[in-house]
Amino acid sequence: MPPPARYLAFGALAALGVGLAWRFRNKSKKPKGNAAACTLTDFLTHQRDVVRSLRQHMLSSSSNAASSSSATDSKVHIVLGNEAADMDSMSSAIMLAYLLHHTNPAKGPYIPMINIAREELELRGEAFSVFERSGVDVSLVTFLDDLDLVQLHDAGRLSITLVDHNRLSPLQECLADDITAVVDHHVDEHLYRESQMAPRIIQPVGSCSSLVLSAFLSSDNSHLLNPDTSFLLLAPILLDTRNMCAEQKKGTPLDAQSLQFLSAMCQESDLAALTSHLLHLRSDITRLSTAQLLVKDAKFALVSDIICCVSTVPLSVADWIARDCALAQSWRTFCETKSLHLLVALTSYADEEGRHRRELAIFSPDPLLHQSFLLVFGNLSQSLDLESKHFPSLADSVSVFQLRDLTKSRKQVMPIVVSVLNMLQT
Repeated sequence: MPPPARYLAFGALAALGVGLAWRFRNKSKKPKGNAAACTLTDFLTHQRDVVRSLRQHMLSSSSNAASSSSATDSKVHIVLGNEAADMDSMSSAIMLAYLLHHTNPAKGPYIPMINIAREELELRGEAFSVFERSGVDVSLVTFLDDLDLVQLHDAGRLSITLVDHNRLSPLQECLADDITAVVDHHVDEHLYRESQMAPRIIQPVGSCSSLVLSAFLSSDNSHLLNPDTSFLLLAPILLDTRNMCAEQKKGTPLDAQSLQFLSAMCQESDLAALTSHLLHLRSDITRLSTAQLLVKDAKFALVSDIICCVSTVPLSVADWIARDCALAQSWRTFCETKSLHLLVALTSYADEEGRHRRELAIFSPDPLLHQSFLLVFGNLSQSLDLESKHFPSLADSVSVFQLRDLTKSRKQVMPIVVSVLNMLQT
């Protein structure tokens, strides 16, 4: 018999009135039936084979990337996670595609895509642990360099569901016309609002995985949730909310009820220990270079002709300097390599007394842009509660601040950065 907590959590989730009805374009016709249930491994294996077939077509066609009279000439639906590719983004993309495969199979295939190159997964230690526990074979998962989305776009065959972000990376803006659905928990940037889009769900919760879970529970496919698939959603919610840490203030009632439901499904009784273990794996950066630290959890923004990167890094600036005595030069090299005009690093670490701390570091290879940004940023960032810090080895090329409001993460910082850049363009 299922644990009673599972039923309690299910009822609480329903009572919250999330309203995640999965509204597809043909709203007047109810699907005649769902796809035959398959395991997550079977689903990923099939999608891997679809991707291989698509790549073969692209390689064999010199003029039209995917024109053919075969079964491969239908629309290809990519469920695309965000460019930071954290655990929430990866799990949400995989599980949402899995749900869509069963909910609306006629419009498939639905391919979950991790929005980084395959080799970059090595920078995310927690991912290997979560995938192994969930029974996910990483070799079956599709990464950004496995399939050329631009070729599919040019052939008119691409359809994209954005998950865990509601604005494309600047390098993917050419795909904007292919977006047909959005499921996200970040600040709504009010893009891709065409009336035919279904669904467009942007709800400010702690973790996008909570929204995906709600979609499962409001569908006819909640039976797909088992201990393995549930753990794939449980882990990112724990990471994003720090197990509903009161000090962090990131969790919402939906996240709390999601944790209750999923932990019962997984029979996980010690969520604190599991959270600590996952955070330790995520913060293990002993062998990473400065460039790897910056790209490990990075998001990009394009404002007019200015390209900006906001990276989350799990160590203090002081410890970073101890690892890399030429830190400022390393940041300059990173900007040159990535063609960046502005780099913002948001550090997260524990001080000597074990208390959680955050810093904000700002760098630009253009001294004029650096100073102009700081002038406007000072007026718009009062809600962050910043205190200036000085590091002699960084001179004036890098500005560092203690971020005293620990509830502010990149989710709150990045919109401010973008607003400053917009103001500088006027």
